[in-house]
Amino acid sequence: MKHFQHILFTFLLLVAQLGAAQKPYSDSLKQILAHTQDPKRKVDLLCEISYDLFDFDDSVARHYVLMAKKLAEENNYQPGLKRVLTVIGFGYFSFGDYQLALENLYASKNNKALLPGDLVGYNLMLMGATYRNLAFYDSAQYYYEEAIKAIGERGDAMRRR
Repeated sequence: MKHFQHILFTFLLLVAQLGAAQKPYSDSLKQILAHTQDPKRKVDLLCEISYDLFDFDDSVARHYVLMAKKLAEENNYQPGLKRVLTVIGFGYFSFGDYQLALENLYASKNNKALLPGDLVGYNLMLMGATYRNLAFYDSAQYYYEEAIKAIGERGDAMRRR
């Protein structure tokens, strides 16, 4: 139960951080994006911009994440695609479309690319939150516990999930 409370607290902190997000952050990222040639870096920037914009303009956020998905697929950038799928899942979660959220979150989870543990953990935490909203509490707890494992005790693990 202590782990569940820890994950719930972490989730609430992330939600609070999202609520405090400011649009100038995405504006700064757009300026960096305009001068970036590396397609992998562009995918990462597009994901960051999209994630930042969901609280301000979800249709623009969707536009950026779909651009990131296309670019990741064209360049076979699997870590970027894994991240894109998490952001898309987050978008559907935010809209309350839990089935599409889970489809994208599972696709991210099943992508074998390595990402930092905190990003893998975030995907798993979103899966837990989705199951929680669907009132599948056992599944929610399972994914919250998996998120803790992915993040690691010190939050520094590189995990494949």
